[in-house]
Amino acid sequence: TKSTKMETTLPLEDDFDFEDDVEDFDDTLDYSHKNLNDIDFNELLTTIKSPNRVINFELNSNKLLVVPNEIEKFQSLITLELSNNQLVQLPHEIGSLKNLKNLHLKNNALSDLSFPKEMLQLKQLELINLIGNRFKQFPHQLFHMINLKEIYLSSNQITMLSDQFQNFTKVEVLYLGANRIGNIPDSIGCMCSLIVLNLCDNRLRTLP
Repeated sequence: TKSTKMETTLPLEDDFDFEDDVEDFDDTLDYSHKNLNDIDFNELLTTIKSPNRVINFELNSNKLLVVPNEIEKFQSLITLELSNNQLVQLPHEIGSLKNLKNLHLKNNALSDLSFPKEMLQLKQLELINLIGNRFKQFPHQLFHMINLKEIYLSSNQITMLSDQFQNFTKVEVLYLGANRIGNIPDSIGCMCSLIVLNLCDNRLRTLP
């Protein structure tokens, strides 16, 4: 049966008291739209008796500059939402989230050097949303995530695509619109599961 989502509610002060904040939740913690510059994850983890209960963690629309290393303690996470923040990189500990399937990073300040090598350990990842960041190249780490089904990379600064798309045998949705792409590699024709391909608002000269 589908669980009922119960959102937490944070007080609107600079220093947050988590004691009464997360006593009762099913599997979702929602800290979106709280104007957070940082989160004391240690205090939060103290309040949450078992962080492994958390399946969905929502931190959208804050002012987060970093993801604390303590994110690694949320070993059961399936969905992590960090869209509309000010992130410039991800921590090495992101690779410890072995069960992560959905990673939302829309509208941040991520670029080609933002992903640690530990990203390659996210073998279960099925969806990654990187719309509205600062990538100039297609993130090479994604080519090694063999279970990806949806990739959103619109509204970046990508100029060229490497010819490795044959690795994406399960990808069904690929958004690359609003970039600066001039050519499409032949290997994109090897994406046997592809249903949606968005290439609008680029600088395409030829098609394979």
